[in-house]
Amino acid sequence: AYRSEDPRLQLSALNNIAGVYRYSGNYEKAEEYMLKALELWDDNEKLDVDRGQLLLSLGMVVTVLDRIDEAQEYLHQALEIFKENKEYDLMLQTMSELAFVMERNGEFAQSMSVYKSMIPLFKYDNDFRSVLTTEQRMGGVSLKMGLYTQAYAQLKHSLVLSDSLGYDVQKDSTLVRLIK
Repeated sequence: AYRSEDPRLQLSALNNIAGVYRYSGNYEKAEEYMLKALELWDDNEKLDVDRGQLLLSLGMVVTVLDRIDEAQEYLHQALEIFKENKEYDLMLQTMSELAFVMERNGEFAQSMSVYKSMIPLFKYDNDFRSVLTTEQRMGGVSLKMGLYTQAYAQLKHSLVLSDSLGYDVQKDSTLVRLIK
């Protein structure tokens, strides 16, 4: 399929090959095939494969390769596509990845801003597990920012939420963060 003349088959093959490399831990090869897929998509914009998902995956791969600025660029592009297409699940997944990358890059205020903007969207969907995880991450960012009172409040709230929802794993990880 990769050598086929049909760009849809080529794109599908490139994505599949990239996925195999990604999940086997060969991120350099995964990136190589994702970039080929992106180039093919750019040459054939009418393809029905989602460019946003490709950019999200590419952003995640280059994050692992420790190219944070590049990761942010891909993730911002993906986020715009998902917002435009009203693909909320993918938008939230991209926002979460973007906030993580910003945190990793020491951009704590920006990371916190992205996390805060996610909470109402998760609540709207009654996705309290994601609310819990996001509040835990916010508590961790607050700790890194030296905002200990804020971190304590966020982590205490996530502890109460995890207890009320019966999520013992999240409860344990919140307790670990509170001990710090």
